[in-house]
Amino acid sequence: MRAAAGVRPTVVVLLGVLVVLAVAGGVGLAAQPKLDFRLGVAPASQSVQQGRSADYSVTVSGTGGFTGLVAYRLSGLPRGVTATFNPAIASLTTGNSSATTALSIVTSDRSPAGSWTFSVIGASGSIERAVSAGLRIDHALNGPFGITASPSSVTIAPGSTAVFQVSVARDPGLTGVVDLAAYGLWPAGISPSFSSPSVADSSSTLQVRAAASSRPGTFSLFLVGSSSIGGTKAYQYAQVQVVVADSKKPLGISGGDVAGLAPGVGNQALDLALSNPANRAISVTNVSVVVTGTSAGPACGPENFAVSQYSGPYPLSLPAGATDASMSSLRIPAAQQPQLMMLDLPVNQDACKNVTVDLSYSGSARGD
Repeated sequence: MRAAAGVRPTVVVLLGVLVVLAVAGGVGLAAQPKLDFRLGVAPASQSVQQGRSADYSVTVSGTGGFTGLVAYRLSGLPRGVTATFNPAIASLTTGNSSATTALSIVTSDRSPAGSWTFSVIGASGSIERAVSAGLRIDHALNGPFGITASPSSVTIAPGSTAVFQVSVARDPGLTGVVDLAAYGLWPAGISPSFSSPSVADSSSTLQVRAAASSRPGTFSLFLVGSSSIGGTKAYQYAQVQVVVADSKKPLGISGGDVAGLAPGVGNQALDLALSNPANRAISVTNVSVVVTGTSAGPACGPENFAVSQYSGPYPLSLPAGATDASMSSLRIPAAQQPQLMMLDLPVNQDACKNVTVDLSYSGSARGD
C-alpha cells in the first residue's frame, strides 16, 4: 500500500535586527584587548654527553599591552639534571614588550642516557603559559676505541633493507668485546639488526629494514658501542643515514652464483644480474646482499658466511628494458662487486660441506 505523503507545516520566523549605538561624550565603546604573553625556546632540541651542559634561549613576548613580571620554572627533566634561568624573572614594560632569558641545563656523569621532553613554564599572576623543548643525553665518550659505519647514507625503497658495515677500531693493546646496539628513538617501521651484536674482532654488518608501510623521508639514526674496561663501561657512537624513497621504480636483482667455498679461503665475487623492465633508463642507488640461510639448516647457518657489499660508485645506470645485465657487463670490476666468503670459525664446520647458500637481495633505483 502506498503511504500517504506527509504534510510538514512551514514556520516563517522573522528576525528583526536592533542596532544600538552607545555613545558617551562623543566616544564610541570598543572591546579591550586581552592582556597575555607567549613563550618561545631555541633551539627546539639538543644533544649532550653526560657531564656536560646545554644552553637554550627563552623569549617571552607580551600581547594586548601586557606589562609585569614573568617568573620561570621548569618540569620534565630526569634525575641528576639541574636547570638555571638567568634572569629567573623577566620584566615586561610599556617600552619593552619582550625579554630574553638564558636557560642552562647541566647534566652529571650519573644522569640517565636517553631522550627527554621538558617544559618551560612562565607565570604572572593568574596567567600561566608553557613551551616544550627536547634534550637527548648521550653516554660520555670515554672509550679507547671507536666505531664507524660505511657507507654513511643509503637510499632504499619501502620494503627494502639497507646494509652498513660497522667497523670497530681499538687502541693498541686493547682487547675485549664491543657490544653494538641501536641508540635513541628510531622511526616506526625502521628496524635494525646486527650480524654480530658483540664484536670480538673488527667489524659487524648492520641491516636496517624499512617496512612496506614506512613513510618516505630522510632519517639520521644512531648506533652505540660499549665495552667493559677495567670494570667501567665505556661508550662510543656512530651515525648512519637512511633515505626511504617514495619510489616504485622497477629493479630486479638475481644471480651471484659461486662455487668452492671453504673456511677462510677468501672472497668470491657475486656477479649480480640487474633487470629494468621499464621503458626508460633508471639509476640504481643501492644494491645489498644478505645471507639468509643454507640448505643444511641450523647445522650450517648464515653465521658461517660473510658478505662484503658492493664497493663501487653510485648511481649505476641501467638502460631501459635491460634484462639480467650482469655487473661485469656494466664494467664493474670483480673487486668492486659484492663478495661472499666462508668464515673460518673455531667450531666444526663439516655440515657446511657442499652446502647451498641462500642469498637475499634488495635495492633501490630512481627514474632518469
